[in-house]
This record gives sequence, C-alpha cells and structure tokens, in this order.
Amino acid sequence: MSTSSLDRILDLSLSGAAFRLSAIALALCSVVIPNALQITNGALLVVTAGLGLFFVRLPRSAILPFLLYLASALVTVVYMLVGSQNGAPRIALEQTTIVYILSPLLWIVVCLGLVQSFEQRVIVGWLAALGILCCVTVALYFFLFLNFGAASVSFFKEAGNNVNVDDDGTTGATMHVYGSLIFLSGAFFSSPEIVRSKVVRILLLGSLFVAAITSGRSALVVSVLLGLFLGWIPELRIAERRAFFGARLMTNFVFVLVATAFGVWVSKRFIDFDVWRIFEFVFEEVLSGGGQARTGQLEALLDGVEKTSGLGAGHGIGVHYIRNFATPWRYELVWAATLYRVGIIGSFVYALPFLVYLARGFQRAFQGRLPVHEKFMLSGFVCAFFASNTNPYIEAFGFQWMYVLPVISFFADSPSEQESALDSDFERDSGDSTNSEPPRAPALGSG
Repeated sequence: MSTSSLDRILDLSLSGAAFRLSAIALALCSVVIPNALQITNGALLVVTAGLGLFFVRLPRSAILPFLLYLASALVTVVYMLVGSQNGAPRIALEQTTIVYILSPLLWIVVCLGLVQSFEQRVIVGWLAALGILCCVTVALYFFLFLNFGAASVSFFKEAGNNVNVDDDGTTGATMHVYGSLIFLSGAFFSSPEIVRSKVVRILLLGSLFVAAITSGRSALVVSVLLGLFLGWIPELRIAERRAFFGARLMTNFVFVLVATAFGVWVSKRFIDFDVWRIFEFVFEEVLSGGGQARTGQLEALLDGVEKTSGLGAGHGIGVHYIRNFATPWRYELVWAATLYRVGIIGSFVYALPFLVYLARGFQRAFQGRLPVHEKFMLSGFVCAFFASNTNPYIEAFGFQWMYVLPVISFFADSPSEQESALDSDFERDSGDSTNSEPPRAPALGSG
C-alpha cells in the first residue's frame, strides 16, 4: 500500500472520530437543550457537516431525496425574489436562506454521516439516552421554577418562563425541549421493543408519558397516542404471518401500561395533576383548532391565499394578522403560511420529499416489511410532521433533525439492507439469533 493511501486512510479515520465527537455535542444541543445555545448549536451544525464532507458519500438510493431538496431550494430562491419585489425585509430573506436552504443541506450531510458511521441500533441508543436526558431537564425545570422562581430556569428558555399547576388538575410549562419530545415520544411509544433493557424501557416510557401530560402541549400528548397507534400497524400485519409477533404486540402493550402507571404514581408524589382532566383539555383544544390565536392566523392566511390566487405572495411577506411584531412574517401555522408564501405548486414541491417518504414507509408497514428501527423513525417523523402544522419547529434549524434524519435513514439504506434488518428482527424475537447479527453501516469513506 502506498504512502498516499495510508495517509488518506488516516485522514478519514481522524475526520470520522472528530465527526463522532462533534455529532454527540450537536445532538445534546439540538435535542436536549434546543434553542438554549443557538449560536453554539449553529456552529456545531456547521462544524459537524464540515467534518462529514471528508468521508460522506451520497449513495445511489439517497439521490432521490437529495434531488427533491434541490427542487425545494429552487422554489425558495424563486419566491425570495418574489418576496423581495413585494417589499420583504432583508432580515426575513436572510432567515429564509438559512432555514430553507443552508440548514437542511447541513443536516443532510450530518445525517448521511451518522447513517454511514453507525449501525441503526447505535443511533437509536443515542436517542434513548437523549430522551431520558430530555425528561431530566423537564423535571429539573419544574423543580427549579417551583422552588427558586423563573430566573433559575432562564437557561432553558430566554423569556416567558412559566410553570402552571392549576386547581383543576392541569399543568403546563414553557420549554423548547417539548419539541424534541414530540418526535421521541411518538417513536418510542410506537416501538418500545427497540429498547432491549426492560428497566430502561419502563423508565424511558414512564418519563416520556409524564413529561407529555404535564407539559400543557396538546401536540405532545397527541404524539404519545399517535405513536401507540402507528406502532401497531406493522406489528398486526407481521403477526398475521409470524405467531410470536402477536405475543410481542401484547408484551409491548403491557410494558406501556406498566411504564405509564409507574410514571404517574411517582410524579403525583411531587405534583398534583389529573390525568383524565388533562386528556379532556387536549381533546377540547384539538376540537377548537388550537385555540383562538391559531384560528385567527388560519383565517388571515387563507384569506391571503385567496387574494394571491394560490400563486404565492413570496417569502418574507406577512398578512394583516401579526403574531410576533419582531418577525411579522412568521406564523405558528406553518402549513397555511407556506401555502400563502409559495402557493399551491411551491407547497407541493416542499412537501414532496416527505410525501414520498411517507408513501414508501407506510407501503412497507402495511406489507409487514418495515424493520423495527424504521418503524421507530417513521412514527417519530409522523408525529413531528403533524405537529409542524401548529408549531414552527420545521422552521427552526435546531429542530430540523426530526425531519431530515428519518428520511435520510430510510433512503440511505438499500432495500437489501432493510430486508436484512427485518430478518434480524424476526430471528431475535423468535429466539433464533445464533448466527445472526445486525446489518452494518457502510464503512467510512466507502462509496
């Protein structure tokens, strides 16, 4: 082997190790304490993506989502020009460039690096650990606020720190980490079997459930229920062909019941809340369309869509309803706001990568051919995707991992690797795992 080849291998190894360390720091900032350290988070995203460029390769199976990203970037550029012609402020166009073009590209590189550096079980193991840390920050937030006041929790949220424990049994808090928990709750409640340790499984599910029902966030509570529902679809299909999967389905159900009951029992020793009253509150808020503020936004945005004939007013352009005077062009109802900004065709192009992913993912799910790690990712994505309708998580670079990682993870794995992962699930759950091992991700630097 030549000296140049050895030097290249050494460079790839060093860049791969640096990428792993940077990715861990990025995950902590983006998942556990999102928006708390925005400058640090942004810098870590750039650094991690830069390190990934040394060894990340675009596999043939991931070309389609990358081309769809390029199409959405083109739509963004066109409607930035339209917005500029219609008087959009410069800062709005700068933010649009970062959020709609640069940040997604950086996350694509980072997520490709993760998929090509780690086995799927390692990535899921990270997310399990991060999920527990997220729940720890929620418990710490409640403890500090109730005992030492709002100033003690300013690190977790810059303004408007608050915890409500009302007499009617409902609770709520203002924390950015609830955005991460929407994805994690949906993912883990859909696939509790992905956590091999029974103790960790009960601890994680119980913590996620308590964090959800004490959050005051309807989207987070709904993600728990939606995750349970989504997790049963492929399991029921597989159980028709493999009897032991029916037993696994019941085992998962028992684990969820035990974990949630345990979490509620422990938490009620510290905070007085009524689980049924909380579910009633969530149901009422969902029926009301998210409350008066969101209803007002929706009416104004749809009126704007009608006035522009569905062609789009351009990025950086707002309607007469102002949600935030600092950024009057931004709204919580991202779907309706997107329809107003880029029109019907532009919105379809934006949604196309996600629609293709959902179509292919659910196709495999209904066929009973969805590996457990893909079921995990798909369920988390669905919860985060629906939450983006009433919460602008997808327009915050720190939360975009929830929308990029599942898509890249699905397409970066070849069909043969996905079938191998499914066979590994079968062998593991049937007890025949003597000669099986999980599929390995491509080696660093491989094409």
